[in-house]
This record gives sequence, structure tokens and C-alpha cells, in this order.
Amino acid sequence: AVYDKVTKALTHDALFGRCNEILIKGEITTEELENLHTLFECYTGLGMNGSGAKLYKDCMKLPVRIEK
Repeated sequence: AVYDKVTKALTHDALFGRCNEILIKGEITTEELENLHTLFECYTGLGMNGSGAKLYKDCMKLPVRIEK
């Protein structure tokens, strides 16, 4: 029970932090795209689908910067 709450809190914090950083930049790299997708899968897998889902979707609308 406590472990579940901690896992949810850490996942929530990680998703919000990454999304905010990406949204401030106004673009997303291919590496960030892959990492954010993995984090979002964990977020939804824990049964969370609130405001984090909106932030994730907003990030997915950003232009992708291809890294060399």
C-alpha cells in the first residue's frame, strides 16, 4: 500500500517534471520522445490518467528535433 503510493508519487513527479521541461523548450528530441513515452506507459499502468495525460499529449504535439 505505501509502496504503491510512493511509486505513484515518484512516477507522477517524473512525468510532470519532464513534460514541463519539454514544453518550456517548445520542442522534443527523439530521445526525449522515447523516454517520455516509456514514462507515460508506467504512469497509465499505475492507473493514473489525469492531468499528466494532458501534459503528455501536449508534448506529443510539439515539433520533433532529430538528433545527429
